Amino acid sequence: MRSIMKCPVASLDPGATVRDAAEELLRNDIGALLVTDGARTGLISERDLVSLVAASGDITSAQIEDVLTWDLVWATPEDSIAQTAALMIEANVRHIPVGDGRTAVGIVSMRDVFAVLLHLG
Repeated sequence: MRSIMKCPVASLDPGATVRDAAEELLRNDIGALLVTDGARTGLISERDLVSLVAASGDITSAQIEDVLTWDLVWATPEDSIAQTAALMIEANVRHIPVGDGRTAVGIVSMRDVFAVLLHLG
């Protein structure tokens, strides 16, 4: 997994606004950010932002802790790309943090997995 994970991982604290998250995603050209409150790690994705906008939410005042996902599926740095892809499919997620289940050392997206598969074909 180390070969395709992105690091350092872009992150914000839970008190940041959804607008802050959108700006960070755009600035880094990424699809997800990790969020930590010191005790746990969550994730906010482009899809979360779109869901908020579709529900007529206010991205200027809404905080990311109101829309992020705390219950994450994790890969380890030792997992293979195939194992990580299987985890992503099973959990129906597009991004997966890499680490020990609390602290991330990287993040992998479907795009990262697809890039490897396309080079194999």
